[in-house]
Amino acid sequence: MSGPEASGEKIGLSIASHSGLPPAAIGELAGAAERAGFSAVFVAEGHGDALALCHPVAAATRRVRMGTAVANAALRPPVLTAKTAAQLDQAAGGRFILGLGVGNAVMNARFGLSPSAPLRMVEEYVEVVRSVLNRGTGYDGQLFRTGVIPLDSPPVRAGLPVWLGALGPRMLALAGRIADGVILNLMTPAQAGQAAGVVRDAARAAGRNPASVEVACVVHGCLSDDVDAAAAAEYRAAGVDLPVVFPMPVGRDWGYEQTIAALSL
Repeated sequence: MSGPEASGEKIGLSIASHSGLPPAAIGELAGAAERAGFSAVFVAEGHGDALALCHPVAAATRRVRMGTAVANAALRPPVLTAKTAAQLDQAAGGRFILGLGVGNAVMNARFGLSPSAPLRMVEEYVEVVRSVLNRGTGYDGQLFRTGVIPLDSPPVRAGLPVWLGALGPRMLALAGRIADGVILNLMTPAQAGQAAGVVRDAARAAGRNPASVEVACVVHGCLSDDVDAAAAAEYRAAGVDLPVVFPMPVGRDWGYEQTIAALSL
């Protein structure tokens, strides 16, 4: 195997739903990334449906972890999200990661969603998802209440990992307390290192092993002629477990194929 994973380094690829690529093309890119040695492929939700676009990723890959980074939780009832996640994990043979975020106020208002307290919403949302996957007796919270949720077949993993997209200190701390991973975004290596520290401190304070919360960071960038510079490990040195490359478009060209080829060297 060539590429990042051959040297023991994990690196992910993020494919934007707002790239406008059809599902089949997203699957082809995911397969190419796997062959190039990437260890994870995520779909970023813009104005499409990131969960739906994970199906071609699951079908085109066999080894990489795959999932959403992130899907807007506010758009979907948590029971529906749990059912979809269970089906995707089944399709992927136990490789799916459910990455959730809360969107932003402007976009959510455009979708007709009422403002909500994001911390309480996310905490209860995750608890509902886990209750469904664990085939629990239901959930009774302030925002969400459910009964027993039947599933057509048992989940591949009751402990399917739930990651939270987080930027601010309170959401970072929440991720440290309850999530299996955190997805950072729009941060310099120094900022990512500080954020990782907040997550791990919160995990430790909650009695969890800080290393049990995986820290991923979406790294935006364009192609560089200097492959070493483009693939530098500054984020890893700052405490990020999984850098996730998010190619930025030049004109209408998102450069996915070139990015995969460059990082496979």
